[in-house]
Amino acid sequence: MMFSRNYCSTYSSISFLFVAANAAFSDSSSCPVVSSADEICAPESQQVNFYLFTRKTANSPFEINYNNIEEAPFLPSAPLKIMIHGYTGWKDYSPNMELRPAYFKKSDYNLLSIDWSILGKEGCYVEATRNVKPVGQCVARMLEKIVYVRREMKPEDVHVIGFSLGAHVAGFVGKSLVQFKAKRITGLDPALPLFDDLFNSGSSLSKEDAEFVDVIHSNGGMKGKSFDVGHIDFYANGGSLQPGCATTNTSCHHVRAVEIFAESIYSESGFYGFECSSLMHYMSTCCGETPNTERGRGWVRLGEYVDNTSRGSYYFDTSDKHPLALGKACVP
Repeated sequence: MMFSRNYCSTYSSISFLFVAANAAFSDSSSCPVVSSADEICAPESQQVNFYLFTRKTANSPFEINYNNIEEAPFLPSAPLKIMIHGYTGWKDYSPNMELRPAYFKKSDYNLLSIDWSILGKEGCYVEATRNVKPVGQCVARMLEKIVYVRREMKPEDVHVIGFSLGAHVAGFVGKSLVQFKAKRITGLDPALPLFDDLFNSGSSLSKEDAEFVDVIHSNGGMKGKSFDVGHIDFYANGGSLQPGCATTNTSCHHVRAVEIFAESIYSESGFYGFECSSLMHYMSTCCGETPNTERGRGWVRLGEYVDNTSRGSYYFDTSDKHPLALGKACVP
């Protein structure tokens, strides 16, 4: 219950100061920009790397390239989760460091961490946004190759998860797949700067990118988007500021979407959102303190086990510390 949309629009303006400062104080000559996926998809380029983690290889991942897919230790009966970091990230940064232990705590999974850190390094945000498309195209090529070579890997078991700028990479994975359509893409606080209505030209994650796109918002109007992106969008504590984070610590608010999704994998109480007529209605009355059931939707679980037939905008509350899940609750 944090911000009105007008307040968020003010913060949206502030987010562009981040972009301007980034451009002003960076040495653009050291910021790589890729014009096509062909430049980075070859194994020798080492600009987009793929690491397979299973419970057995959790501490020593198998690095996959186009030439060793047959030897990769995929678990035949386990789902395949593709995890994509954002700006300044790498294979062991969010969402990877939160999601890997959460998934392995629950069951067996094939977790493929994408490392495109060279193309999204610190001080190069503007250039990183231009690299989103070719990185997504490269990941799509690898996924199609994996599904073709390893027939036990079914397209319907592929789930792409992207955090921040990585959410838009995930969108381009979906846009670029030719052999099959992505079953599910999850966007965790998709990045806002240079991806708003003014600058966006079809480059953002959207509901067209997969059969089902679910999104969790936690720092809307600052580092993340504050408006609907997918088939279903969930707004944590109003979607802008998170309890337990200092107001000015945008990174804490931003990564909370990842922490929520990670906890949803094993939480017994779970996270549940409810429909509301507006953000202001949510902020003032908890949507009447009961979910809107006129259309039979009621509470909708979010995170790993979201109902993929649900649609719309939902709001939910969390605790200010771990465990974050409050179950079916709204804190006025």
